Amino acid sequence: MRVLKDQGQKIIQGLTNDHGWTTNDALSHFNEGVAKYAIPGEIDAVLKMAQSLKLQYENLLVVPMMYTLEDNKLYLIK
Repeated sequence: MRVLKDQGQKIIQGLTNDHGWTTNDALSHFNEGVAKYAIPGEIDAVLKMAQSLKLQYENLLVVPMMYTLEDNKLYLIK
């Protein structure tokens, strides 16, 4: 979702031009969504989720991994 912040102007224009939102409403909606859902860094998010799963399922081996579309590779995060 990091890309979401970079695409903000297009999203706001889409809401205003295609869906009848006011600019202020679209901007407010976008800013709230970014604050709530944006992931500051993919690796940090994976590590945070792995830690959460480890705490929730103590007897489960959790291995933080990340697949990237850019190179079609699966990475082990240490």
